[in-house]
Amino acid sequence: MKNIIIILLLIFGISAQADVSSVLATIPVQDSGRIKPFDTFSRETLQLIHGKKEYEGKPAVNIVMTWMLMPGLW
Repeated sequence: MKNIIIILLLIFGISAQADVSSVLATIPVQDSGRIKPFDTFSRETLQLIHGKKEYEGKPAVNIVMTWMLMPGLW
């Protein structure tokens, strides 16, 4: 997981002290032909699958990113 975060930090030119979740939340993604922030996509997807916009107190951005980066955990 640390390697993936480091790669993301390098790709987006973010200092290591920045909050990665807040930066990821602003990345535009395409969903059903519409462009929306990753945060909106994450909350809508988690709401659809889990019925809530958070999972065990963790924000949707973190949950959806772990779905994509480490699917074996789920």
